Amino acid sequence: MAIKKTTTSKVKAVKKKVVKKRNVKLESVELRVMTAIKRQLYGILDTRAYSMQEIRRYKRDYPAEIDYRIAQDGNLLVYIEDIRRLYEKSGYSERTISRLSDVEVWEMYLRHVGAAVRTVLEKK
Repeated sequence: MAIKKTTTSKVKAVKKKVVKKRNVKLESVELRVMTAIKRQLYGILDTRAYSMQEIRRYKRDYPAEIDYRIAQDGNLLVYIEDIRRLYEKSGYSERTISRLSDVEVWEMYLRHVGAAVRTVLEKK
């Protein structure tokens, strides 16, 4: 059986497709994480309008914080295991999440909360 030699351009094309698929998967996972966090943000208080007022207040009072202190004070997820479960449900592999330390998971969550706050406030 003869082995076909592949050209470097074919190898590069295959690598680009693999990287593109990874990026698309990562983007969809990130979108699911952001959607879940937005739902949490809208549920801070009884109604969406009250929740939006509270989010605006946190952003105004704590502009230097990554998450505007909403993750710590705003009735969002506080237990690391709950946050890990959120990421696993959103599409991150259990293996990837388990490799991260608790501090890394918490910081990733804070960044996602801050990004979700900014997108929620931009829509209004």
